[in-house]
Amino acid sequence: DHNLFDVAPNAREAVRHFSFKWQMQAENLLKSEDKTQHEFAHFLIGRAEGLYQLYEQDQFWDKQ
Repeated sequence: DHNLFDVAPNAREAVRHFSFKWQMQAENLLKSEDKTQHEFAHFLIGRAEGLYQLYEQDQFWDKQ
């Protein structure tokens, strides 16, 4: 996945952006009646939650 450089001011915010983006994509996929789309949605949700947990860990990010 990718986005424009100016979507986030730093790496931490980029991680949060992708977390939210994947959550929204998953929500749209869950509206489908296709089982494969549902499986991929749950995969995205898991990855998005993992990214958000990383975002919340202050020790991984420089104090700004």
